[in-house]
Amino acid sequence: MCPVALTHIASRDSLLYIDDIPIRGPKTRYELPDGSVETLEQNPGILKFVFEYLETVNRILQRMKYAGGTFSGPKTTICSDKITIVGFECSYEGK
Repeated sequence: MCPVALTHIASRDSLLYIDDIPIRGPKTRYELPDGSVETLEQNPGILKFVFEYLETVNRILQRMKYAGGTFSGPKTTICSDKITIVGFECSYEGK
């Protein structure tokens, strides 16, 4: 796989670690004063922070495809509240 293909993603959306690619989500959930979260104006059924995260996931998947990389289906986790990466439990609240 060509590491150059993932260079700009590594600094902005992810921190590559050997064979792991943890993908950062948005820094906010766009929480509103009433406790709800902001949705897309064009489609109020889609949460704004979920849409932004999936755009990032798509960008990384496209770069991996371009670079000839592969993923292991059973070992892949996408859209999780928390996950353990290299021994650290990561969540929206931080490590």
